Amino acid sequence: MYYKIHLFAANASLWSKIEQFGTDKMNKELELLKKRNEVLASECVEAYKPVKQLSPEFQDYEPPGVRIEGKILDHKNCTE
Repeated sequence: MYYKIHLFAANASLWSKIEQFGTDKMNKELELLKKRNEVLASECVEAYKPVKQLSPEFQDYEPPGVRIEGKILDHKNCTE
């Protein structure tokens, strides 16, 4: 029960901050972030693998029923 109350409060706080920042401005920032992520992924990601196939230091927790993909970076072609 505490988790749900905490999650609700965090969500309400996030939306309050987004409203203060400006929803239009937030949407523009989000689009810029998505485009930048696409560029970096095309330049810097060599392959995607299930996280359990990565080195232990890069293995995130996977809850039951959730599949997380890890990224193998291409250090030779990545410009940043």
